[in-house]
Amino acid sequence: MIQTVIGEPSALVSAFKAFNPDYVDDYWLIHGLTADYLEGDASVHADRLAQELIRVMINWGATLRRAPAPRPVGEISDFLQRKEVFQAIATLSALRLTPPRIESKLRAADRLTELDRRVLELLTMLSDGLFINCTNATYPMKAMLLLTCYTCAFDGQVRDGAQNGGFSGMRGSRFLMADLSNEHTVTVQKIIHMPYILGCAWNDHQDKIVAALTATGQPRLMQLATHPARVFDILLFMQNSRTSAKNGALLRLAQPDRNWYRLVLQT
Repeated sequence: MIQTVIGEPSALVSAFKAFNPDYVDDYWLIHGLTADYLEGDASVHADRLAQELIRVMINWGATLRRAPAPRPVGEISDFLQRKEVFQAIATLSALRLTPPRIESKLRAADRLTELDRRVLELLTMLSDGLFINCTNATYPMKAMLLLTCYTCAFDGQVRDGAQNGGFSGMRGSRFLMADLSNEHTVTVQKIIHMPYILGCAWNDHQDKIVAALTATGQPRLMQLATHPARVFDILLFMQNSRTSAKNGALLRLAQPDRNWYRLVLQT
């Protein structure tokens, strides 16, 4: 098992309450529209989902500095209606309540599972289908979080928070889309294995985290009790260097390891 430690209840509550509520609202908006898209006629719901996805991605930094620009609404709507895209989003969304985890050392070293390959395929599709000249995996990962809640998104604040939690090598890493074509790259290994570590953390700490969400007294936060990847995305974000002195440790590896992304592999 991958052992993790979470913060004190008061620290968790404070971090959740201090998180930007606009980002919480953005997440719930896209989650609701994605549910309509998956449960109804995709062709009917794709336009609205595309429109709001563009707006939220811009709110989350797209078009700023070196971030990629979203494609036009019509192109994204057509992209969302492609069968393979719909199926990929549906497959990962179905794992939201029960994120993958490692119960014992069952994986062969450097060998990806079918699920892992689906994750990489969807990231590649999101990079090409949602953005123009997207070279970094950050924004496709943000889109994946919004559309599926499968894993956290490796933006700068989350990477910094992960580094502070013992996930060595996150702060300075560049997660380039070009690296996703080779499953043996460190980029791929980190992207693939983080969901398993978070799944273990959810299995170990779910009751404490849900209690902290409930203690906020804020319905939009309390409802995240069934969205573990979003919860951990928030905790890592709030553990970044600018806020960690105030919030303290929120999520960390019990034993920090420079090769944490290989901890789930068979030795």
